[in-house]
Amino acid sequence: MARGYKSNQEITNGVNKSAQAVQAAEAGIRQIGTIARQQTMSMINERASLPIISIQPVVAGAAKKTSSAVGRAKKSFMNIISRGESSSEIEEN
Repeated sequence: MARGYKSNQEITNGVNKSAQAVQAAEAGIRQIGTIARQQTMSMINERASLPIISIQPVVAGAAKKTSSAVGRAKKSFMNIISRGESSSEIEEN
């Protein structure tokens, strides 16, 4: 092959590796969401005997932590994708 061009097999391999990376990242994000949801419910259940006015800040705090965890997961996912793109660019050169 001429330099700078990839064979169909190389392209197929690259696409398959990218698909596997996306699937792994999606599974990780789902796992983070599940853990965050479990922790949120645990925090709420621990405080179930408190008066409702006392629980409102806990629920707000749990929601904020869950949102933050999802944001971090998204950022990590984007970093994984950009590192993968950087690696492919390096391999091409």
